[in-house]
Amino acid sequence: MKLALFLPQVGAYSETFIHNHILFLAPENTVVITSKIGDRWHLPNTPILELKQTGLWAKYSQEDEDRLCDFLCQQKVTHLLIEFPNTFTAIAELNLRRLKLPLILHFHGYDASQMLNNENVVGFYNWTASVCSGFIAVSEVMKNRLAAHGIPADRLYVNYYGVNKEKLKPLAPREDGRCRFLFIGRFVSKKAPLILLEAFRIAYQQEKNIELVMIGDTTEYHAKDNLLERSKAFAADNGLEDVVRFTGSIPHEQVMNELAAADVYIQHSIKCPETGDSEGLPNSILEASLSGLPVIATVHEGIPEAVIHGENGFLVQEGDAQGMAEHIISLARSPETRSKMGLRSLELNSVKFDIRTSIDKLRNILLSAEMNITDEAAARALEEHEKRNPEYSNSNRIKRIIEENQDSIFVLLGAGYGLTLHWDFIVRSGLKDRISFIVDDNVKTFMGQDTIPFGKLISDNKGKKIVFLLTVASKENFELLRKKVDNEVSITSKVFALSPYLI
Repeated sequence: MKLALFLPQVGAYSETFIHNHILFLAPENTVVITSKIGDRWHLPNTPILELKQTGLWAKYSQEDEDRLCDFLCQQKVTHLLIEFPNTFTAIAELNLRRLKLPLILHFHGYDASQMLNNENVVGFYNWTASVCSGFIAVSEVMKNRLAAHGIPADRLYVNYYGVNKEKLKPLAPREDGRCRFLFIGRFVSKKAPLILLEAFRIAYQQEKNIELVMIGDTTEYHAKDNLLERSKAFAADNGLEDVVRFTGSIPHEQVMNELAAADVYIQHSIKCPETGDSEGLPNSILEASLSGLPVIATVHEGIPEAVIHGENGFLVQEGDAQGMAEHIISLARSPETRSKMGLRSLELNSVKFDIRTSIDKLRNILLSAEMNITDEAAARALEEHEKRNPEYSNSNRIKRIIEENQDSIFVLLGAGYGLTLHWDFIVRSGLKDRISFIVDDNVKTFMGQDTIPFGKLISDNKGKKIVFLLTVASKENFELLRKKVDNEVSITSKVFALSPYLI
């Protein structure tokens, strides 16, 4: 098997499972296609192609299609695996039309939770059910939810993440006498660091012999939530600076050192109330469990498949800071219980979540996968895809808008990500020359085009007719920007969604 892995990014501290897939699924027979190569990419002998992602139902430009096909052909690839199926969506259509290789879609977390709130994404997933060889979920809960949304159960498998036990270090008892609690993860809403800190604050009022280490950083996408800085501020405001330590992102070797020095692993995962984003089954909980640590966590997604309440840890309901605090106090005061639960973690999970178990199962799924679709079925699927392709209908829609508003100024309005997502469509639809202004308050240029702040656009064009094309992908953001435009009485404006999914 020569495997091509499609990944949103490589070279990040998080997502250890991605690194494991690259190294172990097909050793020295894996190539990577990604849209972002991070500074920490350190596998120079792995062939890699940088290729931008596409929107749902979109197709590659001819140039990108040829680059990708040439790369896969030169590397003699035989199997395709897409990590996070809402990314690199165009490969499914290209594979059906041209490559005809076994294709597996691997779900992980937000792609099987938050994304399912978007009926367009669900429609795309349903379409892939007829053209892909198999689908991977990382927990039984995720599998059941995907099946309920139309993914065929006979090709839907559960494969847990695996821990490379050779990377783990023996627990190293400390002499300070404090019970150390450890959290590892990104500071994002679904990991609820502020609820975890509230639980620790409550516990600390009754039990001073505890401390908390929090490893991780935020992400560029979640930077606006500022959860890391808010967490630091919470610790400072509540007199916890001496007992809560924030490390930021650190290399995996240092993470293993922190695991070995911990007494209890703790994490308060929740379903993000704003987006619906959820975990799959956090790899950090698995690493802690196979290190021999008891775990305090929440009844959330796949976590109960690794943590059995009262046996190898404790589980509370999402948002229950008081309940989590009680378990913090209980374990802090009972080294015997910690030891007993840690040993039970090893008994329950050493084989179930071993890297070899995970890799062997996923490899077998890939090797048994076939591209079983008749020419007639493939033709029907391609015809449906073409009709759902945004450019099939959206290009004509936008052209009609331009024809009907010839005396207006056309303005592209959105944020950096939304602009990037739609730019190829704008260029291929011949709209680029009709766009007079690109509005972005955060950057001065975009794709070589000068941008203008919203306020200056309005002040410079008072009394004029302006058509705003909004490059957002959610109804909530569309309504926010439309309200912003409608509040400007000094211009005559019309607002349209560039995304066909908001029509």
